[in-house]
Amino acid sequence: MLEELDGPPDPNVELAWLEEAQRRSRELDTGAVDTIPADEVFAKVRDQLKRG
Repeated sequence: MLEELDGPPDPNVELAWLEEAQRRSRELDTGAVDTIPADEVFAKVRDQLKRG
């Protein structure tokens, strides 16, 4: 159904997302980035929303 609305997927976009996912995976595997537990992220967002 979505394909009818938007047309076929753009192979360049799909390739870009694949490359992005691979880059992020490498960063996690090498320790180049730190992960943040979801509960911490959501708590911070809730706090920021309360402050306006």
